[in-house]
Amino acid sequence: MDVQFKPVQAVSPVKKYQGAQRASATAAYGGIQQASDKVDFSDSGKLFAQAMKQAMASREVREEKVAALRQSIQDGVYSPDSREIARKMLSSLGM
Repeated sequence: MDVQFKPVQAVSPVKKYQGAQRASATAAYGGIQQASDKVDFSDSGKLFAQAMKQAMASREVREEKVAALRQSIQDGVYSPDSREIARKMLSSLGM
């Protein structure tokens, strides 16, 4: 009985296929490889993300104010000024 060992190919058929696909894609674009995907965030988006990160890291809570608001809600005497809330909402939007 004669046993022969064949060397294992260094590149699998899948790798060969992927390489061929890349080569044909490169050739289709005139030899220029496609750029990879990229995400850019606006300056305001970066600033917002930074502010949110800092706000989430801060544990500063005005306990006295929270307790007073909670008590006034429980007592049924909390009545926020809807015009003031609307004004602040619009001003935060730059209106």
